[in-house]
Amino acid sequence: MESINGVLADVADGEVGRGQGFGSREESKKKQDTSVEKSRQLERGQVDKLYFANPEKLKEARENLARLYTRVAPTMEWMENNYYQLLPQAQNSALITSNRFWRDYARHRQGAFLSPYFAESSRSFTEMMLALAVLDLPFEEPEQEFEFAGNTMTFKAAGPTIVLHQQV
Repeated sequence: MESINGVLADVADGEVGRGQGFGSREESKKKQDTSVEKSRQLERGQVDKLYFANPEKLKEARENLARLYTRVAPTMEWMENNYYQLLPQAQNSALITSNRFWRDYARHRQGAFLSPYFAESSRSFTEMMLALAVLDLPFEEPEQEFEFAGNTMTFKAAGPTIVLHQQV
């Protein structure tokens, strides 16, 4: 539909007339929109044929695309507790208290850190894990030497070691 100096012409059908022959402007606009939509559909169909020679593949591709835009159920939000078997109210500065082990760690400047007061950091699981984390113990166990003579045992450490014993 084309308009030239107020004359509406349907070029495809070869009809020419003034406004009354074609109806109101709204009707002509609808016809024009319909023809534009038809041409777009034709173009889409041609593009689809170029990319998808098989109509089954086209249908499958459209279904796959539709799956990308499906609504997903809301996700669940989980809260991490942060400390092993402790309520959030108990997670405060009292978990790790001052003692001689932490004093040694605060004063340490160079080399491997070891402290004879390691056992003092045993008031909570959190304190024990932190104390083990800051000690410079090897990950691999070096070859140790043990000598037994009568009721005595001699132990020669090959590297940094923590020795705990219990008297029966």
